[in-house]
Amino acid sequence: LRNLLPRLASGYDLVLIDTQGARSVLLEMAVLASDRALSPVLLEMLAAREVLGGTLRLLTDLQPLKQMGLHTPPLALVLNRTDISNDARLITAGLRRASLLLLNTSIPGLVAYRQAATLGLPAHRFEPRQPHGRKAPSCLASLQALAIELFPHWHRQLANLAGDAGGRP
Repeated sequence: LRNLLPRLASGYDLVLIDTQGARSVLLEMAVLASDRALSPVLLEMLAAREVLGGTLRLLTDLQPLKQMGLHTPPLALVLNRTDISNDARLITAGLRRASLLLLNTSIPGLVAYRQAATLGLPAHRFEPRQPHGRKAPSCLASLQALAIELFPHWHRQLANLAGDAGGRP
């Protein structure tokens, strides 16, 4: 995989590899072939512990491969299905204390994401605008902010995306 990806470079600006997340040879190969790794974290105690015990352990276990010229990418965490509970605040603070790169953008725990998945639609197209009276941003705004944080060199192009009347950016 690490040798195949450079062959794709001339035809693509970005290659995303989405894995199950469960430790496997596929996950290890994807990590070793990547320039950076992004891990979503649910604000639940077991999920946060899995990041500390599982994800970081994977990266540590792969470190000896440096001797073969294989490097592990930097890991960034994105908080997923966030809410404003005390548990969420405590878990977020714990992840920050662990000196992990926690992205500023988080994905709120909105029903709209589940509804979009049920309908087989991308969330940013399902909800391009913030519903009246809700404090949380629209799915489009949240995902746009995440993309801009991950790819600041595309800020202008990403910031110009907006939903039309049909909700298609």
